[in-house]
Amino acid sequence: MTNTVAGLARTGAPDWWSVGTVLVANGALVTSILSGQLRQATGGGGGFVPVDFLLGPVGLGALTVGLAVALSIAWRQRATAGSPAAGIGRGIGATALGWALAFGLDVAAAMVVILLA
Repeated sequence: MTNTVAGLARTGAPDWWSVGTVLVANGALVTSILSGQLRQATGGGGGFVPVDFLLGPVGLGALTVGLAVALSIAWRQRATAGSPAAGIGRGIGATALGWALAFGLDVAAAMVVILLA
């Protein structure tokens, strides 16, 4: 019999909210990049838009590395007990770190190409 007044008890099961948040957030961001909606939202009026870096093969490779880093961070955090809101917050933080890494890697690769050309 369960005690509904006592609230939710942690059973030691892994917290998958952080991993799920990373997957959903990355899926939404990559979809918006590939569909062109993020470019329009950031001012795609013919000028240079930083999102343009992520549209090429190097950018998509960098996004893959960023996703791998974000998932590894979220995977480690899933073992910690907490509320779904805490898991979602950790997932958003891991996604932000992964995307910052991806953008940095892509800009670094572009700079190397420019310097070697």
